[in-house]
Amino acid sequence: MIELFHLHHIVDQSKTYLVNGSGIDLQEFEQKKNFNEDSSTMKFLLSARLVKEKGILEYIAAATELKKQFS
Repeated sequence: MIELFHLHHIVDQSKTYLVNGSGIDLQEFEQKKNFNEDSSTMKFLLSARLVKEKGILEYIAAATELKKQFS
């Protein structure tokens, strides 16, 4: 998946680090091929269950703050 982000220039390779997870069969999920070409749009990606224990509240707070600062 990380190679897909690099290929489509979603994120610079020097700013990424792959953390191996467990319990997700990537063959079971369809990959989306249509990416937004508008590079001026700020994008946030979280790959986790949407629960407090996974840090979703901190993620939302950080994304909100960054959007305020850079939009």
